[in-house]
Amino acid sequence: MGLLGAIWLARTQSTSDSIWNQLFVGISESCAEANVQLSLSDLFFEHQRGTFLGVYVLATSVGTYLGPLIAGFVADSNLGWRWIGWMAVVISGATIVVLYFTLEETLFDRPAYQVGERFTSRQNPAEPESGLQGLQEKKAGLSDAVTTPVEVTDEKPKSYWQRIALITPAANLEGFGFQQYCVRLIHTMRVFSFPAVIYSGIQWGAQDAWLMFYLTVEDDYWSDAPWYYGDVGVGLMNLPCLIGAVLGCIYGGYFSDMFMIWMAKRNGGVREAEHRLWFLFPLAIISPLGMLLFGIGTGKSWPWPGPYIGL
Repeated sequence: MGLLGAIWLARTQSTSDSIWNQLFVGISESCAEANVQLSLSDLFFEHQRGTFLGVYVLATSVGTYLGPLIAGFVADSNLGWRWIGWMAVVISGATIVVLYFTLEETLFDRPAYQVGERFTSRQNPAEPESGLQGLQEKKAGLSDAVTTPVEVTDEKPKSYWQRIALITPAANLEGFGFQQYCVRLIHTMRVFSFPAVIYSGIQWGAQDAWLMFYLTVEDDYWSDAPWYYGDVGVGLMNLPCLIGAVLGCIYGGYFSDMFMIWMAKRNGGVREAEHRLWFLFPLAIISPLGMLLFGIGTGKSWPWPGPYIGL
């Protein structure tokens, strides 16, 4: 989907094309964000997740802010602005090739390969007796039980091409799996009834909205008087955002892990999910202050240091 959106971007002819190609790019990006965060949550312990999720957010922030910076240089060069889309096509195509040949299937159907012992009793089943006599007879019956190993057939390891197959049917797949998918989708939607999920979604959506506010204002206002920025100058305005993203990921990642461990020690070794929320209080002041500084500074035509600090 991202590759198709990039091709459409490079071939844009109208405003509607610009809107629709970004729909494809957004679908691709949403899948990438969801899969990476779920994988990181499965790979690392709770007291490490802040750090590694911070590294992930930093990686996405670098792409978010360096992308317009590079795009500014490309648009200002002899290549022309359409090569912004063609560069995305090249990067997306290379990423698809790398992922296809290196990202192997990790699903393991554990119940199908469960190795254990089957317990059988030599005694005939009878009604259990109550009291001490019943317990003694039950204990004697357990001691007389015999074990029978479960028969397991040897299976050859999967070949490389089987491990990188584009589609690996699940062992519990029924038909094409459409009905199972719908059931799981409806079941997954129940998470939106949790206040923490709703709040996190609003916070993440607000972050994207503020990002669009910054990028739109930079392009619409800073190319006119009194700054007269070109494509390169507007692109360079993303450097303050990148610096802030680095500091924010360190603050919300590594330091939040350290703070959570410290709070758990004070709480008798018990970690609470709310311990990380304390780090939101400073941001509740800094974030609106930065938006006001940038917005008012742009509207009042302040010199560049003030709005840049807001970024």
